[in-house]
Amino acid sequence: MNTDLCISAHGKLLLAGEYFVLDGATSLAIPTRFGQRFKVKIEPSQTASLYWKSYDFKENIWFEAALKGNDFQPVFSSNEAFTSRLRQILNAAQKLGAIFPKGQISIQSHLEFPRAWGLGSSSTLIYALAKWLDINPYELLQNTFGGSGYDIACANSKSAIFYTIKDQVGTSKPVLFSPPFREKIGFVYLGNKQNSRDGIQVYRKKGNPSNVLIQEISYLAKALSHQDSVEDFIKIIEKLEHLTGEWLQLTPMKEKKFSDFDGAIKSLGAWGGDFVMAVSPQGNAYMKAYFQSKEMSDYLTFEEMVRV
Repeated sequence: MNTDLCISAHGKLLLAGEYFVLDGATSLAIPTRFGQRFKVKIEPSQTASLYWKSYDFKENIWFEAALKGNDFQPVFSSNEAFTSRLRQILNAAQKLGAIFPKGQISIQSHLEFPRAWGLGSSSTLIYALAKWLDINPYELLQNTFGGSGYDIACANSKSAIFYTIKDQVGTSKPVLFSPPFREKIGFVYLGNKQNSRDGIQVYRKKGNPSNVLIQEISYLAKALSHQDSVEDFIKIIEKLEHLTGEWLQLTPMKEKKFSDFDGAIKSLGAWGGDFVMAVSPQGNAYMKAYFQSKEMSDYLTFEEMVRV
């Protein structure tokens, strides 16, 4: 295990297959240009300690804590809730066989996007710790936050991926996702961060989707990755939104808030907040102006958001 190193992990967006990926549907996900960087430094010492500092995307410290001993008892903390979650992750890592080096451990995390954006502050943390400690990141995820694991797959991916769970094991397959109409695709932060675990609970209350529905979601997710026309791309998005909204008994975002938008709007991840993908034949200038008129200024183009 390396003791002094830097680790980078990509953020993520789930473009298609949200929720249904938990029941075997193939999903389409992308790593983002934004992620999180970690710096680990070890200094010799007779006592075990860990000093953690977290920086936001403006390089301001938003969290710091000092922990001691093999059970990471807090000596100092600027946020008790986050310290409790961090200790849970560290203890879960130990149960998976992680051996922390003796001495004074200093870890700095540097987020590359606003914390409210929900692009993967938790998944990048899980991935980076697992890589440093040489343990399975998917097992660490399941023992802490839970979820499908697509975000872990994105953390180290150089391209978009198809992600599928079969027999409780997730597999990812690289896929080229670079539509010729990229200038007509944008991403908008809605200003309402969603908790993925809460979204999954809502989904689970609906029961088990049929194999026919899972197969249809998979077909549409795959089809979304290789469309040459923006019109066909929009049709697939509209079908995915309809099927997902019908299953969840929730109103799709376009119908709910943006009925006058010229194009399609696709919820990403947990419905109701975080990011949506907007697609319009009119292109970025129209879409940016449209969402600014709705007092939503966090608009990113395909090139600004997607790591390709």
